[in-house]
Amino acid sequence: MFLLDDILLAPIKGLAAVCQKVHDAAEEDLENQEKALMAALAELHQQLDAAQIGDEDFNVREGELLDRLEACQALKNKDRSSAQEEGREDSGHGI
Repeated sequence: MFLLDDILLAPIKGLAAVCQKVHDAAEEDLENQEKALMAALAELHQQLDAAQIGDEDFNVREGELLDRLEACQALKNKDRSSAQEEGREDSGHGI
């Protein structure tokens, strides 16, 4: 009986594993984007301190970078909250 269950559930388990790998890759990409944005912000501040750019240009570019960073963080928070919701639903079934 268990062998039959394993055979029937193998495609679903395989799909779940693929979905998990895609999710992990997306999270890693999001982390890399955040790091790149933080580095760009640091570089922008250095350019301002070195008087390589003016205040207006700095404010525009900083606003764009902060908006992108905020969007990345919102995606991460959304992903975390959905994972927590799933955890609550799973624990509520008593399985």
